[in-house]
Amino acid sequence: MVIVGESRQRPDLVDRFGGAASGNHATYRVLKRDGTEVKALTLASENAVVTEMWHGAAVINGGFAIRFAKAGRATIRIFNNDGTPRTGDIDLGNLAGSDLYARGGRGDGAGFDGNGKDAFAAVCTAQVTVGEVQINKPFVMVINADGTLRWARSAADDFENANSDRVDCAISEDGRVAVVFADSAYSAPAPSRLVAGRLFNRNGDPITGTFRVSEKETPDLATKESRHPRVAWRNNSIAVAWESGNAPDANVRVVAARFFDLPMSSVESAGLIAASPTTYINPPVENSPHPLNNGRVESLGVSIASNGNVIIGWEDDGSGL
Repeated sequence: MVIVGESRQRPDLVDRFGGAASGNHATYRVLKRDGTEVKALTLASENAVVTEMWHGAAVINGGFAIRFAKAGRATIRIFNNDGTPRTGDIDLGNLAGSDLYARGGRGDGAGFDGNGKDAFAAVCTAQVTVGEVQINKPFVMVINADGTLRWARSAADDFENANSDRVDCAISEDGRVAVVFADSAYSAPAPSRLVAGRLFNRNGDPITGTFRVSEKETPDLATKESRHPRVAWRNNSIAVAWESGNAPDANVRVVAARFFDLPMSSVESAGLIAASPTTYINPPVENSPHPLNNGRVESLGVSIASNGNVIIGWEDDGSGL
């Protein structure tokens, strides 16, 4: 097991790791199933300098990678299963050949995923100029197991006015990629943001155009925003979860999700099939002795088991729980 986090024991950067100045630092530790330590607590970066992270661990066959912010730029480093480094620090902007891919900071609103085999996907938003307007657009890239670039591109180049908030990505074992993002570019009477997505094949060519994820939360039907989507992909199943203000008879934000099937073939014309309607996972239950929602849903996570079951987790912040 690899355990990854941002240590805020700031003096450790000097006293434990030999840095020149104290500060937060991304770290990892590797254990066996019985708790035997394989790799003691170690800096994720090759340098004992300030780094920050908010999630950002991904797995391939025989190794893993950690994504963190170093000097404000998105950076990854790849390791073998025993915790020995496979690469030095890789600046994603330098790797992709554009600073657009170095955005996303410590990772709150960025996505990073491994396909359990031979590749990682990373997505972030970056500010670009469209006409005379500055907007945020999603940019996605795939990194090979040795740290080389497979491909990098705009994730919503078919959606000229895409103006995205937080984004996430998932990569299948055969290298296809799903990108989801909360976008404010839908025309009135749409609320401030709705969740959109797009799929790409292993070469970075689009499988779909940009599409709205929910059939219930559209510009015509939604009254409040959808935000902070997360996505998982396993075998032929894709799961998308997000924070929604549109659950019926609920005046607080809840967790929403929708599941999709996609044929295993990597043929570009393969279609995305909705396997479920939009489902509201944790609507408030009146008089419940264990309330699941007080309107402060955040920090979603979603994953798919080998049998196709989906697990969704979240933080329900605030008081009165």
